[in-house]
Amino acid sequence: MKLSAPPSNNKQSISESFYNVVETLCNRFIGLSPFEVINAETRDVYDLFVDVVIHDFKNKKAKEGWVTSKTATWH
Repeated sequence: MKLSAPPSNNKQSISESFYNVVETLCNRFIGLSPFEVINAETRDVYDLFVDVVIHDFKNKKAKEGWVTSKTATWH
């Protein structure tokens, strides 16, 4: 699942959505197997996924030159 892709109009089943989360996490973290993700608590998996999405969003905005509270300079 591409994090920058817009939401599709097609409704995904819960299992398809979870598969996308598992695939994203396994592609993002080298050494993380799908079995480890599936056997982990669902809450922990989604917390990690949300952290990845937030991190990627912040990095994307920083690369585009957006000013954030960390990069702002006051005159």
